[in-house]
Amino acid sequence: MHCPVCKHPVSAESPHCPNCGYPNRAREGKWTVLKTVYPPEDLLLKSMLESFGIPVRLQREAIGPVQGLTLGPLAEVKVLVLHHRLEEARQLLEALPGEP
Repeated sequence: MHCPVCKHPVSAESPHCPNCGYPNRAREGKWTVLKTVYPPEDLLLKSMLESFGIPVRLQREAIGPVQGLTLGPLAEVKVLVLHHRLEEARQLLEALPGEP
């Protein structure tokens, strides 16, 4: 495989490109949806999970924030975590006050 930035060959085991230092995203693994929420809960969950060292990605429809949507399917935000950290993230969510 090759680095998407500098096109230098990168081995699958390498944590980053030896030429430019770009992170090797192939090593991250599979991302899984932890929870679907509405803003601003997405940013709160992301901040909390990252404070425990769990990488987070937020996935949303591009038009939602542009149109100022805060409810409905176009406003939904999927909170994704690495699959191998999913159970740990679920346990942290369950420990939050007010969460079912």
